[in-house]
Amino acid sequence: MPEFSLSYSGSVVAVAVSVDPVGVDVERLPDGPTVHAVACLLDPREAGELAAFADPDERRRRFARLWVMKEAYLKATGTGITDGVAQPYFGTSIGTRCTSGWLLAPLDAPAGYAAAVAVRSGDVGEVEE
Repeated sequence: MPEFSLSYSGSVVAVAVSVDPVGVDVERLPDGPTVHAVACLLDPREAGELAAFADPDERRRRFARLWVMKEAYLKATGTGITDGVAQPYFGTSIGTRCTSGWLLAPLDAPAGYAAAVAVRSGDVGEVEE
């Protein structure tokens, strides 16, 4: 039976369909004060990585990319964000990553948005970026 996930933000919609558990998220890029206020909810290493970006626009982009990856993963696993977003640690690098049997990938999104998908893949092992 197909699995699906749906997310929307503003006028942007993302849908993912798979035979395996899947999650998708799309979000509008947050403003600087929101990044500052919410970064403390992340893994302390991720918060530190974000703080190291001198360019505020790059910090906003990296935060949004990280946030949508976490939300997509938490949707796919059925956990949701009620237990927090600190774990698992994903880091602020931009590329695709694999962790504990999950593939997480950024998706193309319109300017001003970030999107990502997470899909269960039993053949995927731990990969460090």
